Amino acid sequence: MSRQLTRKSLRRSLSKYRLQLKRLAEKELQALHPVDRARVAAAIRNLANNLHPAGCKRLKRVGAWSLRVGDYRVIYDIDDVALF
Repeated sequence: MSRQLTRKSLRRSLSKYRLQLKRLAEKELQALHPVDRARVAAAIRNLANNLHPAGCKRLKRVGAWSLRVGDYRVIYDIDDVALF
């Protein structure tokens, strides 16, 4: 059984980048079929280590990217501001 992806679990992960999942995205993810949910959740988790995986596309909006996962698309923004 795969680990459930939530905003809280994203904060706990030790990754190169910090991810924030919006509430609506979390709800939509939970509504997916379990097999699809696991695939999409794994793709989102992988973004924490690689913001530009194979197959990602830059969208016209500044900082927005799209990643195809089966029949679904993960739309994400990259905020390059780093706080130390």
